[in-house]
Amino acid sequence: MSSKKKKNKRLEGKKQMINKKSLRENILTIFRNFPSETLNYKQISKRLDIKENPLKKMITEILYELKEEEHLDEPQTGKFHLKAEACYVVGIVDLATNGYGFIVTDEYPEDIFVSMVNLNHALHGDKVKVYLFAKKKKSRPEGEVVEILERARTSFVGIVEMSKSFAFLVPSAKQIPFDIFIPLRSLNGQENLGKNIPKSKLIFRLVVRVKE
Repeated sequence: MSSKKKKNKRLEGKKQMINKKSLRENILTIFRNFPSETLNYKQISKRLDIKENPLKKMITEILYELKEEEHLDEPQTGKFHLKAEACYVVGIVDLATNGYGFIVTDEYPEDIFVSMVNLNHALHGDKVKVYLFAKKKKSRPEGEVVEILERARTSFVGIVEMSKSFAFLVPSAKQIPFDIFIPLRSLNGQENLGKNIPKSKLIFRLVVRVKE
């Protein structure tokens, strides 16, 4: 295989590992950790150890998207820093049945909207730290859960739906609007209980350690 083909293969592999969503999260993390710094795409590429031009181009695109969404300011052409109005608050998750949630906090005058993707494994009643996005004109406050400080519960009751290689717990609580993935090895010998039950469904109490 030629060196050019090897290089292209390595690049394709790296692009698969670094998708746009994960790259966006990494870029935001850099700005949140260094809120006073002004950075361009080259500096961010260096901190993320990215040398490939297609990925550097993606970084530039993301920077301008974050500026358009008012997460970043551009004081000089091509140089960005975290928007000054952004801050962190601590509050309790009030999860809606369709997946999004609100953060109830005494540190902010309004409840803070958090989309399903920005809940980052937080569940109803959890105490969380939230990054508050810079508020746009005539819009509700919005943020992202960056740390789960305290779980409201770790024990869930529901129906287990099983397949050959994994299972899902369908929680009975309406405040948990999504299923919980369970590797078979975590069923602790219970994986055969559903063999004689229609559709391999059974109801039992399960302690779930949810990834934070």
